[in-house]
Amino acid sequence: MQLRGVLATGLALFASFLPATSFACITSAPFVVEDMREADAVFSGRVTSYEIVVSESEFGRPIDHGIITVAVDDVFRGELPASVPLYWGNSTFALPDELMVTEPSLFAAVNADSPGLPLRAPSATIFPNARPDLLQLMQAPCSGSFVLPYASAYRSEVEALLRGEPSSYLDDQGTYAEGVDLEWTQIAAIRRSESPRAVWNGVLWLLVLLAVLAIMLAWRGWRRRGKPA
Repeated sequence: MQLRGVLATGLALFASFLPATSFACITSAPFVVEDMREADAVFSGRVTSYEIVVSESEFGRPIDHGIITVAVDDVFRGELPASVPLYWGNSTFALPDELMVTEPSLFAAVNADSPGLPLRAPSATIFPNARPDLLQLMQAPCSGSFVLPYASAYRSEVEALLRGEPSSYLDDQGTYAEGVDLEWTQIAAIRRSESPRAVWNGVLWLLVLLAVLAIMLAWRGWRRRGKPA
């Protein structure tokens, strides 16, 4: 086997041990704000923390998920405590290192046993739910999540939307109702691992790749030295 082939094989093996959500979608699906009507909980609040947690699948592959903790302000649907942790599997391309949100934001969430939103993309990979004990941040496969800009001026528009009535909260072009000043902030992710082996798996396979490359280079050098001048 040539060195190029060994390198490609090694990289493929290494990629197979990267967190799975990095490869969940090929293309994006449209965001449908009316999906909010399917939520078990709709509320406004301020993000107090954002974690990216690496856990381990039953096959030993690391899978990451997000936990967004929100201090609750106004509740439009559901019964919620003052602070709510939301599980975020993020069915798009990867969990972001930072959240860009308004203060406050609008959130829609579902119970773990609620039906999922429809697939509107050509394909998607849905990973196991690592925290079925938590409310799940609403998100259709390969589409945007329901962490939306919010201000008190939007309250009547959100209530109309949930009643199934016409609403100017968000139009088809992704434009929010005009005339409202929004305060934006960035929340950096805190990374932690619930499985040390999930982290070491990636390190181990990187070491294996480097060892294979070293052996191939040594073998090529030996062959060159063995050829007659």
